Amino acid sequence: MSYYLLRNKVALVTGASRRIGLGAAIARGLAEAGANIFLTFFRPYDASMPWGSNPGEVEELLNELKAIGGGADGYELDLANSEAPAKLFDRIEKSFGPVDIVVNNAAHSEHDGIDALSAEVLDRHYSVNVRAMALICTEFARRFRNTPLLTILNSIHALGQRKFRQEV
Repeated sequence: MSYYLLRNKVALVTGASRRIGLGAAIARGLAEAGANIFLTFFRPYDASMPWGSNPGEVEELLNELKAIGGGADGYELDLANSEAPAKLFDRIEKSFGPVDIVVNNAAHSEHDGIDALSAEVLDRHYSVNVRAMALICTEFARRFRNTPLLTILNSIHALGQRKFRQEV
């Protein structure tokens, strides 16, 4: 990808807390195209998952993105909180200005399987996987009505693949 393709654009990538994750790969690609990158991450969620949380990993990823050549910043934020999108966009605007690209990569999953499914489990999923994604898209559109082109990418899990069978 050409470094100048996204030069001076601002890209938000949610759910980028691990250097080996999909969010990190997307952020690298956008940085290589010249975009300034703003990441969200939530270490308590990662700590509860089988892969765990490395306290310095987000900072390492941010430093890697800065070394690529653009700006990079991040914000630890629980996207399950309905007020998170407004706080997030306020923070990004202070760092880089208006957002040009949104990548909704954050996701909530649990590894207990279908037998543990309950209303509470579904609410935890919906609050991040559906509500947060929709509220982030809405906040983006509200704030940047005069932007000629709003770019939004919503990523999904590969549920249904063999290794995800115990995942809800």
